[in-house]
Amino acid sequence: MPSPVKRYQLEMHNNLGFFATWLPSTTIALGDIGVLQGGRFRRVASLKELGIVQTDVREGTAENVSYSASAKRSDSIGVGARTADPLASGELSISFTSEGGYIFDAINMKQMEVADRISLASNVLKAHKDGRWQKEWLVIDALYRAESATILVSEDASSEIVLKADAAALPAGLLPLADPKLRLGIASSSGKIVHIVAANNLHPLYSCVKVRESLLFGKPTVVPVRGGADGSADALGRPGIDDLLNS
Repeated sequence: MPSPVKRYQLEMHNNLGFFATWLPSTTIALGDIGVLQGGRFRRVASLKELGIVQTDVREGTAENVSYSASAKRSDSIGVGARTADPLASGELSISFTSEGGYIFDAINMKQMEVADRISLASNVLKAHKDGRWQKEWLVIDALYRAESATILVSEDASSEIVLKADAAALPAGLLPLADPKLRLGIASSSGKIVHIVAANNLHPLYSCVKVRESLLFGKPTVVPVRGGADGSADALGRPGIDDLLNS
């Protein structure tokens, strides 16, 4: 049976096709070199440190993203929110009903990726040929950056966390969990929950490429490592989510 963390990673991969950074607050960057180990990307170097010129970066459009599984939330706006009291407050209770239940809430999340993948492949293959690249290494070629994000992952079959908001004006309806203006804090919790609350500049998702030996010609090629599958990728033996989960 997969661990709670692996369930979260599998769910996020199925939703967005990228690997989920673990722990969610781990610092990663385009051009980082590392290995998959214990379900995590373990950094060992960078393209810059190996003297490899990094190509330009292409950025996508910012968007708000929200996913959840096995999670139930209920907001309770305090008295101050219904009066002229400028220090309105409210509480949000989130209960999880299974191991690996999660909430992923991000504001202004933007994809950043290597713009010239041909140059990246050429540079990596040259480093491989020169003996400066180990075949098990991967390089991060794309990631998502979130202006602010709240990520909650339950490690118990039943758990609960209560978040408290403190802001001059609370919005109607459900509180946006990633909004830093609400100044969310943890009021109480029960059970084991990994929690990142309204943290700035997270990189919660990434993809990477690695050098693989061709079975037919013995020449290395660079293929994506993020789990999306199509015919050509299968022919190249594209690693999938199992490579992360079983690392």
